[in-house]
Amino acid sequence: MDDIQLKVMQTYLHEHIPITAHFGIEVVSFQNSEIRLRAPLAANINHRDTAFGGSISSIGIMAGWSIIHFTLTRLGLASRIVIQHSSTSYTAPGDADFDAVATLPDAQQWERFCAMIKRKGRARITLPSTIIIGDRVIAKHEGVFVAILNDRL
Repeated sequence: MDDIQLKVMQTYLHEHIPITAHFGIEVVSFQNSEIRLRAPLAANINHRDTAFGGSISSIGIMAGWSIIHFTLTRLGLASRIVIQHSSTSYTAPGDADFDAVATLPDAQQWERFCAMIKRKGRARITLPSTIIIGDRVIAKHEGVFVAILNDRL
């Protein structure tokens, strides 16, 4: 995806989920079945000069939400997506700008999710995301997301 498309996605996030702008979240890449978001440490710092746990958890949620939202939109299945359950495990302090990477599940699971949303107007999926600095994992997030077709609202 080119830089203009990534900026359009980032603008969408900042306008529709304003906290993403406050956190300084940037859409770094979106290709195939993976999205990468980045957050600057300076906008997400805590009293120990490391990344605030809430920011780390939030970018994990945003990566999962974004891959679902932008993929469904490309498929013509525009939906309202909400987080139903969220869990973050922290493995190392975040001492620099950090990325969250989320990947769609295997094709069979994704196809089941899409079939359910087409048939019932809503579907649920569990997606992990990994929060990293370079190659170092600082946290793992798992979210259960619910998508409801816009025409069913």
